[in-house]
Amino acid sequence: MSFKVYGNELKKYKQTTTSTHVRVPDGIEIISPMAFEKNTIVKHVTLPNSIRRIDYSAFSRCAALTSIDLPEGLNTVGNFTFTECVSLAAITIPNSVKEIYPTSFRGCSSLKQVTISQKVESILHGKAFNDSPITHFTCGDISVRGEKIHLMRFNGMLIHNMIKMGNYDGKCLAPEYRYSAAADMFINKKQKEAADFIRANAYTVIRHFIFADDAPTVSALLYTSDFVTPENIDPLLRSAKNRAQKTGYTVIFDMITKRKAELHGI
Repeated sequence: MSFKVYGNELKKYKQTTTSTHVRVPDGIEIISPMAFEKNTIVKHVTLPNSIRRIDYSAFSRCAALTSIDLPEGLNTVGNFTFTECVSLAAITIPNSVKEIYPTSFRGCSSLKQVTISQKVESILHGKAFNDSPITHFTCGDISVRGEKIHLMRFNGMLIHNMIKMGNYDGKCLAPEYRYSAAADMFINKKQKEAADFIRANAYTVIRHFIFADDAPTVSALLYTSDFVTPENIDPLLRSAKNRAQKTGYTVIFDMITKRKAELHGI
């Protein structure tokens, strides 16, 4: 085996033997872009606990890769990191990971099982698992099973399970889906946890739905008095005005204008 190392960064792995198991040396903190890209021999990779970041395309198109041990201490998985690793069947994301970038596991045509900690903050950022035929997705205590669960369905199914379990903890969702989960749970089930989350983040949450042109949700949140107040109504109105000017869709702007008048007793 041949590693090209610069400081604490593994720059390139060159296959010099027929060994199918690679053990990255201790002390390495970064796997550089394209370090293993298009390797056709390696089946299993063991990473040291010192690893903190795996950069873009580091393992992309490694056709024989069936498993990789992601260690505690890893923080970031970059764009295209495991794209088209067609033999990868399962992956476990450790508690230490804070973000998985878009397309990290795109096109992993054998990937059926994903296990993620609820501590992960932006696991569903972008299209991290797009075109991977996942049938079993676990996020903390929430387990989702189905014939095929693409990224588009992750968020909806997680929200559904959160509502069903009566437990709002959106940390395993990207922020925009966290807002959707909170709103759905509040509107449909009146969950206290969801209401507390919205109350603490009212401007950010409602602004998200303004820019999604989601009038029904904005309406439901506007008329909960402790979410929208005389203090935060003006910033919301400005956001709605900017959106209306951009899209020509004025329903939400008109709605917030009316609500402002009501709050101020006009």
